[in-house]
Amino acid sequence: MWWDNGDRFDRVALKWRDQEEFDYIKTGWTMRSGTASSDLVFIDSSSKVKDQTVALNLNGLKFKELRFGSEVLKTGRDYSLDGATLTLKAKLLKTLLGDRSVGNSAPLTVGFSAGMPWKLNVISSAAPVVHAATGTNASLPIPTAFNTSVNGVAP
Repeated sequence: MWWDNGDRFDRVALKWRDQEEFDYIKTGWTMRSGTASSDLVFIDSSSKVKDQTVALNLNGLKFKELRFGSEVLKTGRDYSLDGATLTLKAKLLKTLLGDRSVGNSAPLTVGFSAGMPWKLNVISSAAPVVHAATGTNASLPIPTAFNTSVNGVAP
């Protein structure tokens, strides 16, 4: 079952707004794809960059490769794999995020032996800041700076 509020499927034009997402769903009709515990890896823009781990859900498949765009990243140098735990090396993360400005992001692609690849978005972020607010029983604004974005869109 797939529930959509019209955000993913344009009910007027009868078209998917994100073809890649539909392709992922469609692939699931005939085979399993690998996934991960999340598709987001947040790196604090003000802290020392450290290795980051992501739990892979192999679903009976094998890890094939990790890519940044068309570049196949190198095991040992850019990442390591221990069972189903993918570790992104700090040096790679520093390179991907450049000046580490809040909101900078870099998409990685995890390839498996079959099925659709999994997208990982590495994002430079800062802790959210909640500012003082007042409200009435008619409205309650919560002025918050989330200090991050995914592909230019704040969560």
